[in-house]
Amino acid sequence: MNKLTMKMRLFAAFLLLGLWGADAQTAREQIAAVPERAGGIYHSYEYRPAAAAPAPDGYTPFYISHYGRHGSRWHASESVYAGPLKILRKAAEAGALTPLGRDVLGRVEIIAADADKRYGDLSPRGEQALRDADFIAAEDTRVTMKLLNHFDIRKPLVSYFEHNKYASGAKILERIIAGENCALVTDAGMPAISDPGEELVRMCADSGVEVLVVPGPAALVSAVALSALPSGRFCFEGFLSTANKSRREHLESLRGEKRTMIFYEAPHKLMRTLEDMKATFGADRRIALCRELTKLHEQTIRTTLGEAVEYFSATPPKGEFVLVIDGAPDAEPEFTLADALALVEHYRSEGLSRKAACKKASAETGLSSKTLYDSSLEAHF
Repeated sequence: MNKLTMKMRLFAAFLLLGLWGADAQTAREQIAAVPERAGGIYHSYEYRPAAAAPAPDGYTPFYISHYGRHGSRWHASESVYAGPLKILRKAAEAGALTPLGRDVLGRVEIIAADADKRYGDLSPRGEQALRDADFIAAEDTRVTMKLLNHFDIRKPLVSYFEHNKYASGAKILERIIAGENCALVTDAGMPAISDPGEELVRMCADSGVEVLVVPGPAALVSAVALSALPSGRFCFEGFLSTANKSRREHLESLRGEKRTMIFYEAPHKLMRTLEDMKATFGADRRIALCRELTKLHEQTIRTTLGEAVEYFSATPPKGEFVLVIDGAPDAEPEFTLADALALVEHYRSEGLSRKAACKKASAETGLSSKTLYDSSLEAHF
């Protein structure tokens, strides 16, 4: 066990002991009373009834509960889907399902069919890179362990995430310089793209350590492909600031950007961002909102900024978003060619030569003096 992992485990143990201390029981006594508590993250939250505070006069209490997990990505193993499906199908064949059970079976059938052939989305090269590594730096070791178990890969794991990237990164770099190979894994998307891995890559580059890339999913590229917007040139702007002033200044700097623009956004900030984008780029600017890419509830909404604001005002946004926005349109010319040629003729009537008149009209209209000269000649012959 490396020192970093040991510190993290000790910290977790102290935290649990602190929480359990309120019940005047040690961790050992807590687990002895309920062995399932040793299951860590696999142990369900325990319901402990307690007297509720009375509701104020005129109010009726009610209960709301939300169950979710970070990411909602495809599981790495087919058995996660096939196991429950097998049980439900067998019960259906025996006529043992209630109406509710049959409804659940129908839903599981849909989920399993949608997940088919998408378990993990890991390429053969990615699998080999994990097998060849001496150790693996993971954003969440629990998530990565599921992937490694599916492919029967046994490698030491090191925690590397946003809040320990400097301390952990230094130790990882030390091991690499000593001769070990490290594979960097992120929970979702491409490591080092809007990801703490950026810092580790920089540290390796500064130290002359070779970094090789194993191509994988990147939400920004997938979103551009799905957007139906121009993809020949685009710019990635990442996450906008949560501060109103900084966010608006960032968007204002992009007012004239002609390339397609890509942003990442969280659901709780989406409305503020869309409203600021509408104010900056205009209600008619085209946008593709790509939600939960490569996940169960993947969705792409192609619309305008004005319509997007209206839609999400009535429909609370859910999931992580990639916003793909059309670049600024070419400005309409202030002078047409016909306007400029009329100006040329005006100056000629004042006694200027054709060449001088075209040069003067060019300075006022911004059109090429050669274009004006050639067009003026054509108009007279």
